[in-house]
Amino acid sequence: MKHILTFILIMLGFTCIAQEEELTDEEYAAKLAEIKEELKYKEFFRLYYVSSNGVGDNVIAEANGTGTGIGMGVTFGIIGRVHIIGSGELSQFTVIDKW
Repeated sequence: MKHILTFILIMLGFTCIAQEEELTDEEYAAKLAEIKEELKYKEFFRLYYVSSNGVGDNVIAEANGTGTGIGMGVTFGIIGRVHIIGSGELSQFTVIDKW
């Protein structure tokens, strides 16, 4: 029964997607241009601050105190929806559990 219900729901989903209205070439080009404009990624450089805290009872959380750091990222290029990004981060921790 579960399989039949799942199959019916999937078929209904496909038919709902198939019911979209057809657009003319000009309308489709205009809609595509709108979507492309919304998807453009404007940020090419970012600088951020990191404040970490150890949560849990694992080795890293118990042996290290909270630390701070800074990070920097640069977007080199965009290919479709894939962003080529390079970044670096410098973090500093305090060791509280010394041998």
